[in-house]
Amino acid sequence: MTAPETLAPTSADALVKLIEPGGRVSLFLKGFEARPQQQDMLRQVAGAYSNSEIALIEAGTGTGKSLAYLIPALVHAATQKKRTVIATGTITLQEQLVRKDIPMLMHALGLDLKVCLVKGMGNYLCKRKFDDTLPSAEARPDAEREQLAQLSQWAEVTRDGSRSDMSMIPSYNVWELVGAEPDTCNFRKCSHYNKCFFFQARKQAEDAQILVVNHHLLFADLVRRAQEDNYDKAAILPEYDHLIIDEAHNIEDVAAEYFASRVTRSEASRLVARLSSERTGKLTDFKRKLTEHFSRSKKEQPPIAAGIRDRLLHDLPSLRRHYVQQFGDLFDALTTFTEHHQVQRDGQGAPRGEIKLRLRPEHLESPTWACEIIPLVDKLASNLAKYSSGIAMMLVDAKDLPEDFVEQAQGIFHDIGALNGRLAEIRMKLKSLVASKEEPDSVRWLEVQYSRAGTANCTLVGARLDIAPKLREHLFNKFKSIVLCSATLATKSDFSFYKQRLGLEDQGKLQKKLTETAFSSPFDYDKQALLAIPTDMPAPTSEKFFDAACERIWESVCASRGNALILFTSYGMLRKAYDALVKRLAERRFHAFKQGDSARHRLLEQFRETDYSVLFATYSFWEGVDLAGDTLRCVVIVK
Repeated sequence: MTAPETLAPTSADALVKLIEPGGRVSLFLKGFEARPQQQDMLRQVAGAYSNSEIALIEAGTGTGKSLAYLIPALVHAATQKKRTVIATGTITLQEQLVRKDIPMLMHALGLDLKVCLVKGMGNYLCKRKFDDTLPSAEARPDAEREQLAQLSQWAEVTRDGSRSDMSMIPSYNVWELVGAEPDTCNFRKCSHYNKCFFFQARKQAEDAQILVVNHHLLFADLVRRAQEDNYDKAAILPEYDHLIIDEAHNIEDVAAEYFASRVTRSEASRLVARLSSERTGKLTDFKRKLTEHFSRSKKEQPPIAAGIRDRLLHDLPSLRRHYVQQFGDLFDALTTFTEHHQVQRDGQGAPRGEIKLRLRPEHLESPTWACEIIPLVDKLASNLAKYSSGIAMMLVDAKDLPEDFVEQAQGIFHDIGALNGRLAEIRMKLKSLVASKEEPDSVRWLEVQYSRAGTANCTLVGARLDIAPKLREHLFNKFKSIVLCSATLATKSDFSFYKQRLGLEDQGKLQKKLTETAFSSPFDYDKQALLAIPTDMPAPTSEKFFDAACERIWESVCASRGNALILFTSYGMLRKAYDALVKRLAERRFHAFKQGDSARHRLLEQFRETDYSVLFATYSFWEGVDLAGDTLRCVVIVK
């Protein structure tokens, strides 16, 4: 079914009539309210499509910006056969668009389009890695073994194969074992390729006219296109002409993160464990497969197999021990360096929470940096090069093993090679990040996070200060139309700061016209909302903070009679607060829901349909959640 002629994208007035009283949308949208701000925003978005413009839009909460940009996008896709990518910051908003808003609009407008929620590869279960992991599941810790058993049951019934389809939230370690990854993927060589969840999803994306993605996947695609100078063929995403970025206040941070280089102690340690743990590492799996193969085989073991086993048993473990020790020495030194300068700067005692230190010339030229940090990195890099070289040579030799074994162990070979490549990448990043020369337009810093037990996780980071030129070159000047919208982009209706940060301030450098408008919220916050900030809370670092926070949550839920959203910045505190309050809430007949107990969209449905409900959630519920009217009476932010 195609769009009626009256919905031609050049006719903004015709599109606006759809959201006027008595218009098509009003007949299909329960509780419809005509909003002048929404109508004006739709007109501006339609103009961006028709005139190949960049539209900068601040739309206050309650404007209804999703419908204002979806209607022009859908009609343009139906009539002009041009694909639009819609990028948002949170999976919750993406699921709302795909499951609720877009289907309702297509029904109302009589459109038949293919729409796809596109997720990064890391969101999908890898069937090959899952099959390789299960035989060694018994050797894993109890919690991980239990999660793998749950994943095994889920894998039998899921059609989607992505984490958002799960009722549980797998731990980082477990998902690292079974999640799909670009550098461990065999692509068409994989025996699971035809049934691969990720590649089935990519096929759906290639056939879709509307793609809904998150900001991170968008920027991964933009970086790939910039590297390949490719804007008219598929990259990570299929080719597209039009782009809508919702929650656009986040994109500077996402872009900076994508162009940043970082090495984290905990992630590097996990990488080594995945490669060479004595119980569950890939090298251990390879040694086990090699031993099992020749114990079953009637053929004589070739000399090369004995040589490989010697490397696995002696040479590589010895090099690994040196590497792990030196890596620990380096990050201990970096942590001490950060703490020392933080005490000098702030005059504080033992650090708690998180501390950051920007590495300035006086730090990089200090005796400690020159005589301790740099030699540690040089020694580590040298040992890491030997370790990586030993693994690479072993993989080369392994190709001369019997053909039936090579075929059987192909997946593990690939995983070992990919993980070894990541170790080489860590070596290059460390060498670059500790160099004494400070590059122009770049910044380096150290950040140390402390757990409640006092252990420190140190990260070394380098990033560009000004990403505006890259955004202008690789984003704003490459697509036919771009819409950037959010509830918070301007300062008193002035977009100057936002435009300067993103490279939009000099229209002479842009290849298309820029329009900018700030639409106020239709809500009267002075009459309709109350903001309450407790002034008697202990500091977040205090041992008394958690109990006090739980009491304030309890008081807020009782005052609002439920229908409350409790938002946290960490899963750990979410779970702890839920466990502390769930029995108390049940005794007062409140219905408590917790993120992780069910898929996000199902949790929202349960929350909407259940009066006196309380939902404990984290970041993905902070933005883009549509809870209208009395469905939501209270929001508590624990921060």
